[in-house]
Amino acid sequence: MNIVGAGGNWQKPVDASPFSWYNTFRIQIGMSVKILLLKSGETLICDVKEMVEQDHALSKEKVWGYLLENPFKVNIQQPVFLTEESNNKSKNSLEVVFSPWILLTDDKKMPIPYDWVVTIVDPIKDIKQMYEEKVNEQNNKVSFTES
Repeated sequence: MNIVGAGGNWQKPVDASPFSWYNTFRIQIGMSVKILLLKSGETLICDVKEMVEQDHALSKEKVWGYLLENPFKVNIQQPVFLTEESNNKSKNSLEVVFSPWILLTDDKKMPIPYDWVVTIVDPIKDIKQMYEEKVNEQNNKVSFTES
C-alpha cells in the first residue's frame, strides 16, 4: 500500500498515512450515564463512552480514554434548616447541585485520558433523573449572542 503523506510525494510515497491514528481510535458505545471520581477530587456526572485503540500486538482493545458528553460537576451540601422541627431531617438529607464542569466552553463532548479517572459508578435513580432533566433543560435553551 503506497499512500502519499507527510514526508512523501508521488515519486517517493510513504508506507502509511500520516493520520493512521485516526482510524485506530474509536468510540465504544457501551457506557451511559455514570458518576466519575477524578484524580483532582472532582465528582462528575455525564454520559460516558470509552475511547479504545486496537492493540494489534496483543490482539485486543486497549482503553485510551473516555469521552464525556454533557459533563456536570456534582456538588453535595448539607441543607440549612432554620427551624428546630427540621433538625431530624437535616441529618438524613443532602442537597445535590449540578454545575457545568468547564464553565468557559460551549463544547458538549470532552475527552479525558483513562488515567485521570479513579472510579466509575452508576448513579442512583433519583440522581440520574435529575441529570437527565438538567441535560434536557440545557438542550432546550436558546442562546442569544451579540454580534
